[in-house]
Amino acid sequence: RLDEAVQCYRDALQECTQQRAPMQWAMTQNNLGGALLRLGERGEGNARFEAAVGAYNNALSVFIASSAIYYLEMCWENRDRGIALLAKRRGSAMLPPRPPEPADTPLFSGL
Repeated sequence: RLDEAVQCYRDALQECTQQRAPMQWAMTQNNLGGALLRLGERGEGNARFEAAVGAYNNALSVFIASSAIYYLEMCWENRDRGIALLAKRRGSAMLPPRPPEPADTPLFSGL
């Protein structure tokens, strides 16, 4: 059923584009990342983990630009979990640096 969910999210992304509805697109990217992450946990290889991290990064680009702090933090945690699972699968404990906190970015300076 998760394979079906992944396909549904991908189909939804064809209709709900980043240009037409950026927040809905980003939330769908986040949900796609979650489904891919769970499939990655159940399967072999790294491709689904890598795709999940990519989907989370796509979502983060919109959440950062929109100053959507709740969704930004949630998505960061999801992405960090995906990176950790990918590192574990690869046998590496290294994580990339975390993006700057919202208060440290110009987008959030007026809050």
